[in-house]
Amino acid sequence: MSLHINDKGKREIIGAFYGGNIGNPLFFWKVSLQENIDRNHYWYTAVGLISFILIAISLLSDTKNYIFAILIILFTIILVLQHNRGEEKVIFVIGEKGIGIGKKWYAYEELKHFAIIHKPENNIKNIYFDFKQILKHQLSIPLYNNNPLQIRENLLKYLEEDTKRTDEPISERITRTLKL
Repeated sequence: MSLHINDKGKREIIGAFYGGNIGNPLFFWKVSLQENIDRNHYWYTAVGLISFILIAISLLSDTKNYIFAILIILFTIILVLQHNRGEEKVIFVIGEKGIGIGKKWYAYEELKHFAIIHKPENNIKNIYFDFKQILKHQLSIPLYNNNPLQIRENLLKYLEEDTKRTDEPISERITRTLKL
């Protein structure tokens, strides 16, 4: 899954892809934009049943909440379409001037700090980047088989580490638990 740091040809291609904005690529590997979650038929049955009950309650109540019913229908359709979409992989790059994911790149000046969470017992091995702008959400990147100590050592040259963060965000834990 990971690409080698010493592969000069690939480093030059990736550096050119970002127009030199990222600097010399230090690390790069393929990541999935949307993790392919294994959901069995029981999960889909439960979601369908819960959706049906919520729609029935919203339409049969005294207030007849049509907007809520439409939102539940849209949510259910999105979950089914998401399952059929498949996994999309892009290149994630850590460079001398910033990071890149897919066609987007972010200068280190835009980033507040990073944190690496490695908990093998929970199957968690991610790097998190927080942005200085409040409206931008954090970036979560799986490390796969990459060495977190090597990546941390290089990132410390450019970014501050958030040592207070010791666990994955609650939103990711809920998403993983509910298989959303």
